[in-house]
Amino acid sequence: RVHGLPGETVTVRPPPGHLRPLMAFGSPPLLRAPDEAVSSGASSYEVVVPRGHVWLQGDNLSDSTDSRMYGPVPTSLVQSVVLGKIYPFHQMGRLPEPPPPPPL
Repeated sequence: RVHGLPGETVTVRPPPGHLRPLMAFGSPPLLRAPDEAVSSGASSYEVVVPRGHVWLQGDNLSDSTDSRMYGPVPTSLVQSVVLGKIYPFHQMGRLPEPPPPPPL
């Protein structure tokens, strides 16, 4: 799921059953959790999604490989569009037309 669009601030929190959020972004250093968050043992931290990227998170937060591991994902790699919602059942239906992709 897309949790953040370019320019938005995403708060990264620990998945259920974990004391700290996943912070294994890898490299380049731009994609690491902030040093202050790591050194202070913070239970959450914020990331501003850069232009031309989105922040993705899976539904199973304790076992998803997503932006919490890789950092922001280039919009050029997104290949699908969500057309409808089936759960919760009282919200089932077609979603509004998605906005056009942001310029790269």
